[in-house]
Amino acid sequence: MRAGTLRRSQQSSALIRQPFDGNKFNFTKVGQEELLFQFEASEDGEVQFFPKAPIDVENSPSVVAINVSSRPIEYGHVMMLIPQILECLPQRIDHKSFLLALYMAAEAGNPYFRLGYNSLGEFATINHLHFQAYYLAVPFPIEKAPTKTITTLNDGVTISEFLKYPVRGLVSEGGVTLQDLCDACICLQDNNIPYNVLISDCGKRIFLLPQATN
Repeated sequence: MRAGTLRRSQQSSALIRQPFDGNKFNFTKVGQEELLFQFEASEDGEVQFFPKAPIDVENSPSVVAINVSSRPIEYGHVMMLIPQILECLPQRIDHKSFLLALYMAAEAGNPYFRLGYNSLGEFATINHLHFQAYYLAVPFPIEKAPTKTITTLNDGVTISEFLKYPVRGLVSEGGVTLQDLCDACICLQDNNIPYNVLISDCGKRIFLLPQATN
């Protein structure tokens, strides 16, 4: 099989709230050679790497793995963040997983590093909770789209909507608005509305893109 043609996926469905199915492909079935490292948020704000640290299997580690099964969108699109891999969580964002992704964006400390999330029904084909991660030296078109501020929160974070752009969505700028944005994701999931999330600028800009519905 030629490089770039391997895909491990599940049959897509209109329902984005599906229970985890261990009989289908999931990330507990990836090879050991695909796992890069265990990821945890720093307790002191310092980024550290411990090459001989044991894997915390008892507490279901969050891991970063090589993405070998999908065509890369750009050089460096090789990673997936899989929160608590052994918990076998379905592909639905919750507060804990969303915060973990924001920690990873912040600790990467690189403006070219981005994380993305696709719900089922909006390009996700594996019903096992994961975020895509990659480096991209140029901004996505949506990152340059004009916006209009809707509200400014007490901590100075702004929530804006897109102007004259092909898709509707919201963008948070200036810091982490975990509660509001995660609640919005959960609301979309509860109402069976597929969506995408893009985390950029070391976690300081977060894009939420619901799929248009009739």
